[in-house]
Amino acid sequence: MSIKKLGVFFAGIALSLLTLLLAGSSVFAGGPANRPTFTSANPADHVVFNAITDNPVYGDERNFVLIREAGQGAYQNEIKLQPGKEYEVRTYFHNNAKSSLNTGEGTGIARNARISADVPSAVKPGERGRITSTLSASNANPQQVWDEAYITADSTVSLRYVPGSAVVRSNGAINGQVLPSSLFTPEGTFLGYSALNGALPGCADFAGYVTYRLAVDQPAFEVT
Repeated sequence: MSIKKLGVFFAGIALSLLTLLLAGSSVFAGGPANRPTFTSANPADHVVFNAITDNPVYGDERNFVLIREAGQGAYQNEIKLQPGKEYEVRTYFHNNAKSSLNTGEGTGIARNARISADVPSAVKPGERGRITSTLSASNANPQQVWDEAYITADSTVSLRYVPGSAVVRSNGAINGQVLPSSLFTPEGTFLGYSALNGALPGCADFAGYVTYRLAVDQPAFEVT
């Protein structure tokens, strides 16, 4: 399974994950709990998202949602928000099915592959807000997987999506396309490779990530 092309997209991620581990951060917040995992040498025999534990470029794919101050430093599992700044959320996606399953009947191709994001509208002091991404496909097993990044603040802050900032990156024709705001609904929006049509072949060559920005404001009133 080739992973050479993905290096241009994921440089520095391994360092970010190592930093998190050394800091003692909680790495796996998502689910489903106790789901089967795979390795780069032995990928899955079916469609499944982000279950490889030793991706040579990314690391453990179960930790697929990270956040950072926009354009600043390494991505993290948890960050303290500051009013007036923007933050960038990144979600990695990879259909772990063997590449050989993309041919013939195409049983390794994810169908109706989608991503959905859930972002709190506000965070109060003492709260630990959760930003969640869910990856799904109609023929995946499990059908959905999810992961979370955490946010805190010293004072009450509100969060708003920066319009047009949700972009998908991959080696395919979808690279650089802006995702619709339906990303932030339970149904989410389609992923893909040749097009954003829900068809995502298996193998790291077809993986990618979605990033979007959140602006943090200091509300003029207490959010209840």
